[in-house]
Amino acid sequence: MGLAASEGRGRTLNYVGGKVAIGHSIDSNASKNLGKLGMPQHKCKHRKSFDALRADPFQGHCLANFGNTQVKVDMDQILPGLQKTPFSSNYETAMFFEGVSHREALARLRFLRDNRRMGLILGDSGTGKSLLLKVFEKECRRQCCSVAAVNLLGISPREFYWQVASQLDAPVRLEDDQLRLFRQVSDRIAVNQLQNSSTVVLLDDAHQADPDLLSQVFRLTQIDAAGPNPLTLVLASTESKSAQLGEQLLGQIDLRIDLEAWDELDTTGYLQLAQVEAGCQQPLFHEDAISEIYQLSSGIPRRVNRLADYSLLNGASSELIDAETIRTAFAALSPPCRA
Repeated sequence: MGLAASEGRGRTLNYVGGKVAIGHSIDSNASKNLGKLGMPQHKCKHRKSFDALRADPFQGHCLANFGNTQVKVDMDQILPGLQKTPFSSNYETAMFFEGVSHREALARLRFLRDNRRMGLILGDSGTGKSLLLKVFEKECRRQCCSVAAVNLLGISPREFYWQVASQLDAPVRLEDDQLRLFRQVSDRIAVNQLQNSSTVVLLDDAHQADPDLLSQVFRLTQIDAAGPNPLTLVLASTESKSAQLGEQLLGQIDLRIDLEAWDELDTTGYLQLAQVEAGCQQPLFHEDAISEIYQLSSGIPRRVNRLADYSLLNGASSELIDAETIRTAFAALSPPCRA
């Protein structure tokens, strides 16, 4: 399982099993460890086995259960050199992996921003829609765009306008009603347009919004500003529930962005990158185990991450995590079958 990578921030070529994979951008410190990860014959004699482990991605430690006693254990005690858990369950933009589909999605989002259009991200649960929006939000802010990112799950129309207005730096007060908040938002968008500043509104979980809220989102697309296309509006939804957005709102979509699962090459690249970024000095997974992760997860990024994380903790006493450990972890994570 050989690997090679270029130094510095940029695209990398990972040589995996004789194939060339376009990998994630990594820094020069991480790239120094890539050669070490290509040595599966390296033995790790310091892994420790615990009854149960739960990783804390921020503190670089796990909680280990010894019978009824729970103690904090450094990740380095489980895997020497490990600075943090490789597979965090949190949305960390630094660990965003640009698979083929995600790279294409980012390119389409940039087109929408540059042309002030409306787009719809569609993807199954776990394909990375929320993380993609966070990465794009961060990029837009670096380019001095005025950005509002709102999750539409369970919020009222007033709360929606409040979040948009406050994130766009519009003057708002606690006692402002929905109508005044809408006017503040529309005024801010108009001012940004006159100043030739881009306004970007990113709405996650759009399919979870109630009809009243969706009508207010549609109202936002009808703002009469100083010229055409006053803002970039992007919604994210699962494809199976996208019809719930309504024909009126769907009719405003200029560009559809499909987010698909990783292929096996992207899955392998992500797992290797995560190990490098966590400070691993040797590979954690056997090649067969990586293939098993892909097959059992169907390449869905959230499933890949969850299965790899649990397999790592479940197989902490092994020199290399094998396919059988992956299958055991998958069985433990699978929901119980209904009778």
